[in-house]
Amino acid sequence: MPGRVVALLPNAGLANKLFVWAKAEVFAMLNDMPNDTIGWTWPKIGPLLRSERSVRMYGQYIRSRKWACLLALAAGAFTGRLVIEPDVAPLPSTSVRESRTYVFTDISSWRDYFGDIRNHRDFIRSRLLAMIRDQYKKELDALRPPVVAVHVRRGDFRSLRVGEDFAHVGGVRTADQYFADLIKQIRHVSGWDLPVTVFSDGTDDEVAFLTRMSGVTRSPAFSDVVDLLLMARARIIITSAGSTFGEWAAFLSEAAVLRHPGHIHAPIRPTQYTDLYYEGPAPARPKDWSGLLLANVLEIQSG
Repeated sequence: MPGRVVALLPNAGLANKLFVWAKAEVFAMLNDMPNDTIGWTWPKIGPLLRSERSVRMYGQYIRSRKWACLLALAAGAFTGRLVIEPDVAPLPSTSVRESRTYVFTDISSWRDYFGDIRNHRDFIRSRLLAMIRDQYKKELDALRPPVVAVHVRRGDFRSLRVGEDFAHVGGVRTADQYFADLIKQIRHVSGWDLPVTVFSDGTDDEVAFLTRMSGVTRSPAFSDVVDLLLMARARIIITSAGSTFGEWAAFLSEAAVLRHPGHIHAPIRPTQYTDLYYEGPAPARPKDWSGLLLANVLEIQSG
């Protein structure tokens, strides 16, 4: 009996689910095994209590075979041949994989979120697009790609407390002024008011500090899945520190990615992309920007 792979997704947001799913997809590809996923939808109370735009239940957007997955888990548990969280690598022999069910459940470490999957970026992107239901891909294609995409994480992220060092805490909101200053710097370098699209799980009031600026609007998408893929089509992406949603958009993108200097732990994309599209912090003074970042911004023409 051939082996199989199961991704058992956590009760978490879309981006954190994607880490578990992607590891299972890559492992299955490397070892020529089928892969099934369960857990795109879990009941979640927090987003409802916080009046977030998304309730973070993703089963309606994605094609999956949950019954096949449950049967695989049950069979593996019954025979005692479950292998939990294997290394994302080719197995040493065909015999090792036979009659075993390989289960992925863990979100990647914040120290290097994309370490196991970084070099398989193109494969993962194609697999993700293949499993999105057609109606949402049509919704995505009907929207104009952003020029500058800004991800403002709110939701369950809290404000920085007095005396805290932002670089040494997690789950904390990136300062409003950081986003506003970066938009001004990018526009100064480009020589024109590049249009900016805000992506956020916060309320309209929480992102009004940006949408009050000229040429800044909020994403019109109505689902996390479409928001993520639309953000990935931008020319420049500004991420929120500590938020995996923006980092997944960056991973899928061919864009310059500006990351908060206090929370850069490892690269997001493989080198063939970072050689072409800047990824990292933007120094406070544009005259200190790298040649690649300057080139990426200046390539965007007015109109």
